[in-house]
Amino acid sequence: MELIIKVWGIFFLVIIFFTGFISYDNYFNTKIIDDELKSHLNSIANAKSNEISAFLTERKNDLEYLAVSQDVIDTFLNSQSQVSEQMNNKLNFYTSANDYLDLVLIDMSGKVIWSASDLDIVGLDLNNKNNEDTKLFDIYDKVKHDFGVGIFDPGYYGDEDVLSVFVTTPVLIDSKTIGGKKDMIGIMALQIDNSFIEENIITPKNILADTNIYLVGRDGTPITTLYSSKDSSVIKNIDDKMYSDCFTNYNNYYTLLRGGKDRGVPSSGEYINYNNLEIFGAHNYILQTNWCLLVELEKKSYYESTNIRTDGYLNILILTVLTVLFGLIFTNYYKINGGKNK
Repeated sequence: MELIIKVWGIFFLVIIFFTGFISYDNYFNTKIIDDELKSHLNSIANAKSNEISAFLTERKNDLEYLAVSQDVIDTFLNSQSQVSEQMNNKLNFYTSANDYLDLVLIDMSGKVIWSASDLDIVGLDLNNKNNEDTKLFDIYDKVKHDFGVGIFDPGYYGDEDVLSVFVTTPVLIDSKTIGGKKDMIGIMALQIDNSFIEENIITPKNILADTNIYLVGRDGTPITTLYSSKDSSVIKNIDDKMYSDCFTNYNNYYTLLRGGKDRGVPSSGEYINYNNLEIFGAHNYILQTNWCLLVELEKKSYYESTNIRTDGYLNILILTVLTVLFGLIFTNYYKINGGKNK
């Protein structure tokens, strides 16, 4: 009887040892894979945000190049007269060749002097109070005061049902009164279909299935369409941890430029998303846009597709069953042989 107790004790020690070993090995391997996944998502966030930044930079450079052409400058200097046919053809070709929605020219008095797509707005006075709620007024007012190239958050302009982004630049000439100074004589606003940007984000290659990639503005407004998992309604605002962390890093970039302390947060991790789901996520900001790019993969679907933890628990179960069976066989054998020896 004492021998049976000792043997069973050894069996249980073996079970405990191997259960602990398999559990630790499974946890260790899972952590390594989880960390690799976070790193992969972080790489996606960096790569896609760089693509969008490069796309917008190219648009800005094109517009700036056009703004310094003598033909454009002459058009603004002579804005009281009709835009020449030659200039009209040149601007129309520029707009259509690049598949832009519109190109709008605004003089410093706030008057729209030309549009590639909407003749109804030509002659519109943006200083009129009736027009202060329009996107064009926001553009005119901001560029007039900032003297720089700007990128405006996507929105719906006028009666259009297409989400679009405006890239703007001032048209500058050398001041005739102050040496080394530039005078602004007009504003150019380029309207780009937001689908150009979405196509760069939503159709990435060589990434994990079920990975969700999207843009969000500083105020929490999604720039790419997001849906609720409860009723499939469009989500109009998010305020989760990953969104907050991304803009913390965005602000931290400028803090470091001013010589401040690094108050950044990790660019990837485990979060609860806008649908209250547990996710692996990564984020990266896009400078000069007030946008953040977020990448996420739901934990549940990820673990279901990998079977990492299931395999570990299955190994423990098989080991336990085999050990118990071996123990029962040994016990019966001992009883039979022990009885014969008596």
